[in-house]
Amino acid sequence: MRKIEPMTITEEQAEWLQQYLEKPPKLNPKLKVKLTKFMKRRRNQSGETGDIR
Repeated sequence: MRKIEPMTITEEQAEWLQQYLEKPPKLNPKLKVKLTKFMKRRRNQSGETGDIR
């Protein structure tokens, strides 16, 4: 498995992301919000200024 820099994710997340990229499921709104918040947090941790609203 390749490393994704600069953010670190767990094995489980990487697996889920891989599946998601291959065949994106229809997200329910709650999950979408959760994912958006997660991505925001990741982006902030890596120090980039990329705010998604």
